[in-house]
Amino acid sequence: MSNNTITRGLIGIIVIIFAVFFVVQNYVYDSGNRFEDTLKVIMDEAKKENWEMAQQKEEEFNKLWLNGKYLIALNNAEHDYSEMKDAIEVLRSSIEIKDRNRAVESANRVMGHFINFKKIVPEP
Repeated sequence: MSNNTITRGLIGIIVIIFAVFFVVQNYVYDSGNRFEDTLKVIMDEAKKENWEMAQQKEEEFNKLWLNGKYLIALNNAEHDYSEMKDAIEVLRSSIEIKDRNRAVESANRVMGHFINFKKIVPEP
């Protein structure tokens, strides 16, 4: 085998790995924009102070997060992943103590992190 054949083969394998990774990430998180839509509902319900619905949607959101958090950890810096994880914990506790402002703020923070994480090259 020549060096060109090996180089092309390795490039092809890397492209396939990236494609599979982003297809799986898209399926887990962006299938019907479930992640973002659920966060928006949480924000809306927190603004209305409908805490039962906010709690229910937060539980749905947590299931989505648990299904794919390793995909986010794989593609992003540890610091960014930790910030998102902390923001999710703040969101959960804000809903539990019924703190409207903090719940909306933390949901916005989680949304911002997620939008950044979806990018092929996330911003620092």
